Amino acid sequence: MEQGEEKQNSVSWQGYEYKHREKTRDWYWVLAIISVSLAIAAVFFQNYLFAVLIIVSAFSIAIHASRKPELKEFRVDERGVQIGSKFYSYENIDSFWLKTESKEPELFIELKRAVLPLIIIPAGKENADEIKEILMKHLPEKEQTIPFAQTVMDFFGF
Repeated sequence: MEQGEEKQNSVSWQGYEYKHREKTRDWYWVLAIISVSLAIAAVFFQNYLFAVLIIVSAFSIAIHASRKPELKEFRVDERGVQIGSKFYSYENIDSFWLKTESKEPELFIELKRAVLPLIIIPAGKENADEIKEILMKHLPEKEQTIPFAQTVMDFFGF
């Protein structure tokens, strides 16, 4: 009987971990020109370590930008929130916000930690009511907005 209740009080769906935008060659050229210019400026000021850091960072950004998002399994149940293989129990979550105004609803999960405290999950329209119903039993609802860093990353095509 408990298994039936647990299945009844859970919602699962699939989605991509982030929105992917295909990068053009021009995008990579701009990244290369900016990073090489900054590295040359760092060498000019005899800050060689910073120059190396800039080049390594640009290379990492280029690799990450070309990576396609993975299709993840999302699950909200009576124990917590699962994103792929990562599980967040309700004890580790401060609050949630389900933004349904946009054409693709998003679930904001605010974690009790200093580094990366906000996780934004794509939520299907068909699941929105069920997700909210389960989360309301365990967490306070607190309105969230997209962080400034995320807005800047979206502007640059990430």
